[in-house]
Amino acid sequence: MTTAGDPSVGTELRFGAHRLAFEEPDTVHIELCGELGDELQSLVEALEAWSVGRPYILTLASVSRVTTWTAGARKVALSSHQIRLPPRALALYGGGFALRMSVEMLMRATAVLGARDRYFFHGHDEAEARAWLTDMRPKLAGAARA
Repeated sequence: MTTAGDPSVGTELRFGAHRLAFEEPDTVHIELCGELGDELQSLVEALEAWSVGRPYILTLASVSRVTTWTAGARKVALSSHQIRLPPRALALYGGGFALRMSVEMLMRATAVLGARDRYFFHGHDEAEARAWLTDMRPKLAGAARA
């Protein structure tokens, strides 16, 4: 496991208790664990670096073990419309009702603030989320070629 370096396919990065794993050909798998705090900014920066030059990305994120979001994490999340990412599909899985609702409100708020070229899904488990991403791949790849 690595904590720094080139975020290329096959690399796994850790930010506190959180993990990013870059998978072939176009997917990043994020596992968020415990308190989500200021380290979210570094995680987002690694995701931005990995996505440079890619026509689109697929993001799979486990939120089953998230316990709380600090004010710093909420600030990063609310500024997500300013993140420099290519068109993307974001599939979350897990988490309780309150977390699902707060993420849904966040996605709506950032869309109003200007987040574009982003598709969102919140599944019950990893298999459901991966299946949705598989369905989204041709849509994003086609849009990237257009």
